[in-house]
Amino acid sequence: MRTAEEIYQELLASFGKRTGLEPREGCDLSARMYALAAQVCALYIQADWVVRQAFPQTAEGEYLDAHAQLRGLARKRATAAQGTVRFTAGEKADAPREIPKGTVCMTAGCLTVVFIMEVFFRLTLPVPRLVVFIKPTYTLV
Repeated sequence: MRTAEEIYQELLASFGKRTGLEPREGCDLSARMYALAAQVCALYIQADWVVRQAFPQTAEGEYLDAHAQLRGLARKRATAAQGTVRFTAGEKADAPREIPKGTVCMTAGCLTVVFIMEVFFRLTLPVPRLVVFIKPTYTLV
């Protein structure tokens, strides 16, 4: 996406090409061109947002709900999912390891998890599976 500065430089170049004049930095015309460039940049940003709302894969909020409604779907209420996390370590130790309640981790798939109970385990034992609270997300049915 083009920045306001890039658009401003294009406006200055176009003005210079068409008139043979070059506005000085800080003059009234230069300030007006920069204000115009900022507004054009805002229009590019808004147009990009509109395109994202046009497709269910990238739509958000009420626009995603509208896509769902067209297909006879409705948003479910957010619920907390529960699952397991498996830890592995390159070394073995007899000392117990502790994961305090409330510890936040991220899986290899970039899923954020929060431990809902304190857990102790030893690396010399088979790798444990730990019950976790997974932050809620919306699902369509």
